[in-house]
Amino acid sequence: MAESPPIAFDAAVLLALAEKNAIAWQAVRLLRGGIDPEPVMVVTPAPIADLAYEVRLAANARQTSLGMIALKSLRSEWGFREVGQRAFDPHVVSHHVAVVFARRLLRPRCNTSAETVIEAALQGCRLLLSWDEDLVKIPPDKLKAVLVGLNLHPLRVMTPLEISRQ
Repeated sequence: MAESPPIAFDAAVLLALAEKNAIAWQAVRLLRGGIDPEPVMVVTPAPIADLAYEVRLAANARQTSLGMIALKSLRSEWGFREVGQRAFDPHVVSHHVAVVFARRLLRPRCNTSAETVIEAALQGCRLLLSWDEDLVKIPPDKLKAVLVGLNLHPLRVMTPLEISRQ
């Protein structure tokens, strides 16, 4: 039996899971239960870096706590797979991020968002679960064209709410 493509998560969704957000958890349950075989849930280096930032430099204690919960729970409680930094050639990621900006899919200030998309596509993900406003606004056809042009897997960005409504 063929493996299901992995599903990636951005930091905003991971923080929502740490907060026990009902919509985020419903989306995870639906994705796990509705695809056979069950897909691997992955977290790439950019969202991990975002969570680490929350732990170190969050504006309030609640965000720091949620960042810590997310980092601690990824593997042990949630069963997600962390994809290490070594899985990606930094030059390739930088090049692909530059293409995302050149094609105006994201504004240049959205570096982590662009890295999250590129890392997920490099990992072979077909879905990125995100609550990043900039990511979910990317027109799917334009994102697909850019990713295919980079010889990457087409990737769809969806919110947990969109998954829950399906």
